[in-house]
Amino acid sequence: MYGYALQHYGRDYVLRHVGVEPTGEAFNSIVLDEVANRPFNPMVNAGAIAVARADAGRHGAKSALAPCSISFSDLAGRRLEIDEQVFQSENATGHRNRAIAYMMLNSGMIERDPIEALDLYFRQCSITVTLPRPRHDGGDARQ
Repeated sequence: MYGYALQHYGRDYVLRHVGVEPTGEAFNSIVLDEVANRPFNPMVNAGAIAVARADAGRHGAKSALAPCSISFSDLAGRRLEIDEQVFQSENATGHRNRAIAYMMLNSGMIERDPIEALDLYFRQCSITVTLPRPRHDGGDARQ
């Protein structure tokens, strides 16, 4: 999603929403860069939510999902789909991610209700991808 955002919105826009520095913390830690007023990087949940917020903020979550899905499918070389059961589970149990998003709202890192960003984030997390098993000689095991 970070690569998609960079490609479609540009570096300056994306860097206003998420940094590129390591946190030294777990991916789901509730730690934010309060000096720069953004998450540290896009590889932690707060950063991924911020990137989703930036995209949802431009298009709305429902509209933002379609071009992202097309882009991800293009990268995979086949159509990828959202596993609705996984999405429902993410949505039902994503309390820590909601805490992160609302903390970002409280500190002004995001300006609007984070529900749209969380919806987009949970849907992105629910995209089904199957990778081929590598062969021992380093080739592709698909037959």
